[in-house]
Amino acid sequence: MERLLVIDSCMRPESRTRKILEAAKEALSSRYEIECIDVNAAGLLPVTPFWDMSFPAVLKTFFENMSLFGVTFTDNGETCIGLCQCKKVMYITTRGMNIETGSLRDQGSSYLQALSSLWGLGEVTTVAVWNLDYLSPEEVDKKVREASSLVKALAVSF
Repeated sequence: MERLLVIDSCMRPESRTRKILEAAKEALSSRYEIECIDVNAAGLLPVTPFWDMSFPAVLKTFFENMSLFGVTFTDNGETCIGLCQCKKVMYITTRGMNIETGSLRDQGSSYLQALSSLWGLGEVTTVAVWNLDYLSPEEVDKKVREASSLVKALAVSF
């Protein structure tokens, strides 16, 4: 059974993102041995807790600590070459405001695509639910359920 690394940066136990992540892990666990890294427990200290338009600062700190020459990438004298052997990355996120994936205010997806290019992580698929801070609790729950169903469907070909 292949191994799948899950990097968990969900800050709160009641996190909406955590609900969708759990659905993805459930769907993938029949085909992968899942190893989960809780970056909150890793003791990494972010420079600032700023989160707008991307992801928690602690997750960025994790990526920065893992971006090591000779470990995650090298070069050929002209450009960087990724050393990771990942084929696909699924980025699961929720957004309080109306920020669509790919917009200029969506820095998380573009950052992960750039990191994938540097490290050789493969195709990045973003599953994002947005505008959640302006919906009723029932509408939020519906959108979280829909995203959970989507990650389960994506997991079939992941």
